[in-house]
Amino acid sequence: MAAAANAGVALEVNGSMFRLDLNDVMARGARDAGALLVIGSDAHSTAQLEWIRYGVFQARRGWVEAASVINTWKWAKFSQWLKRHAAVAA
Repeated sequence: MAAAANAGVALEVNGSMFRLDLNDVMARGARDAGALLVIGSDAHSTAQLEWIRYGVFQARRGWVEAASVINTWKWAKFSQWLKRHAAVAA
């Protein structure tokens, strides 16, 4: 968690009913370490897009606030984060 926070990368809270990772305890640990999170559905079809709600539930149970979840950010902030990480990845 600390390594992710130091690198400025986002850890996924996966909403798939078959995975549900990071769990609530791990999401809170990530938050406490200062890591960013992204909530995903792990959808493999449009019917599974609703699974994102389970990721949101996991994050809420971990007391994760929207400021730490990159896919809740306004586009300007998110695009700046993407630009920084695209430059590092290139």
